[in-house]
Amino acid sequence: MSVPAHATVGGDDLKVLRCFLAVAEELSFTRAARRLGLSQPQLSRAVAKLEDELGVELLRRTTREVALTEAGTSLLEEGPAALVALERAYRRAQHRAGSSGGHVRVGWSSGAAGLRTSELLRTFADRHPDITFELCHLAFGEQITAITEGRVDVHFLRSPAVPPGVGLEPLFYEKRVVAMPDNHPLAHLESVTLSDIRLEPLIRAAVPRSWNDSWYGGPRSDGGSPRYETAVDTAEEMFENVAGGRGIAITGASASFVFARADIVFVPITDIPPILVSLAWRPDKETTATRAFIAVTRSVLLDRSLKRTPPDNGLAS
Repeated sequence: MSVPAHATVGGDDLKVLRCFLAVAEELSFTRAARRLGLSQPQLSRAVAKLEDELGVELLRRTTREVALTEAGTSLLEEGPAALVALERAYRRAQHRAGSSGGHVRVGWSSGAAGLRTSELLRTFADRHPDITFELCHLAFGEQITAITEGRVDVHFLRSPAVPPGVGLEPLFYEKRVVAMPDNHPLAHLESVTLSDIRLEPLIRAAVPRSWNDSWYGGPRSDGGSPRYETAVDTAEEMFENVAGGRGIAITGASASFVFARADIVFVPITDIPPILVSLAWRPDKETTATRAFIAVTRSVLLDRSLKRTPPDNGLAS
């Protein structure tokens, strides 16, 4: 029995089992990662977490092959049926919850809703105690597909474009900063311009080139193009690469708080417009719970002035 490539129910508690079964069936981390839409580091961490929880080795890894241990073979034999049964139980529970309060899967990546994420979630919990919500961390490349494939109900998006069929509620503008290692020659400056960093290697998200270009200011005035370096799947990977000196990264200002660390400096960029943060969802899949979350998000985060000129600096609130 093969594991579905896009299983959606159960959250992190079932994710590690899905990841192991995919590797066990493919006997390849590369093929399994491609099948699940994950990076190989994410997949390896999930399998390692399952092995740690069980206290047994499930896979033997070498540079040339992946092999099942005896325990791994046993789990491969019984795991798929158990996974299907658990997913069925989760769906029944969610269905029953939907008849009273409901459940919302909230996708997030990078800084989510910025500095006011916790305010939003607490407000939602206070106003709708009968509706539960689940936070689903997404890789950069999953931000759109997680919505279109129904793996999350709503998602905080900093993407420049969405496909047809995806609803979008523009919320606020967020100032952009450049993240650089603390020993970088520009780290002592109070602010920089795009010209100051035009020759710097840039850590980019593993998404279409047009998305990265929108983040990095588009075509330069001198006709040059951004110098992209390592492609990463998550903000966590991005900042590890920045701290390690592999390049710099342009990101939202909230990252300086959400991902604050001693070995990275966040410097404001004075000549790049702020980025728009929006809430995305599929209108054709709306539920009472989803509509409630959208309504609370509007009331808490919507900057009524964004219909006018974007703010020149600072975080919109």
